[in-house]
Amino acid sequence: MAFIKVSRSARYQMFREGGYREREIMKNATCVTNDLGRKDCVKFHDTKHSKTATYRYGRGWVN
Repeated sequence: MAFIKVSRSARYQMFREGGYREREIMKNATCVTNDLGRKDCVKFHDTKHSKTATYRYGRGWVN
């Protein structure tokens, strides 16, 4: 699990495209990683509530 940094503009775009669930997970995310070793996927981890959300560039939110 590799930690990554998401740019501010990319984070705002993900926030706009997400629904209520994804926005809450993004707000409470303690770490951001690549999903399944793919470079085009970003996974947000909310460890407090044990939830994750995956964003795939070019496709949007996938869970």
